[in-house]
Amino acid sequence: GKFSSAWQKIFQDFSPFMEESYRKNSRVRIICQIETDVEFEKIYIKSNFIIGNETCDDDELFRRIQEGKNVVINGNGGAGKTFFMRHLWLEMFKSDTTQTPIFIELVQINEINSSDLKTFIRKTISPNTDLAEEIFMYFCEQGKFCLILDGFDEIQREKRDVIQSQILSL
Repeated sequence: GKFSSAWQKIFQDFSPFMEESYRKNSRVRIICQIETDVEFEKIYIKSNFIIGNETCDDDELFRRIQEGKNVVINGNGGAGKTFFMRHLWLEMFKSDTTQTPIFIELVQINEINSSDLKTFIRKTISPNTDLAEEIFMYFCEQGKFCLILDGFDEIQREKRDVIQSQILSL
């Protein structure tokens, strides 16, 4: 009952976060049309990924993530990591999945004094409701959230080691 009540409270406060995530992820500005945003899905080109010795496409990686696999997308600047993250968030948002996709731009952690990732995520997704760490962790452990953490390379260097260990722990 406590967790059910907490879930309801989260989603009352969660709606603005999800609406803003949809607004950010569903449209993008591109160089050849600098004056107006375009629909993201109209310009998205599927990617291929190398996992060990095998190659998989977006759909296979999406399936693995839905199965609860932890995934790290690694690549050079401009390789399409953020575009894939946006695509992943949109696909999860539109699909009939039990997981709620949470898109977090890690560059924003530079703006706060603390390097506490869990608190940062909790306050980002539910800024007006005090979402207790115990409840947040319960939902994470139950697989209710799919955390899509974008832009690790944009975190200030002095915070990266701490944030990296927190990501791995989470």
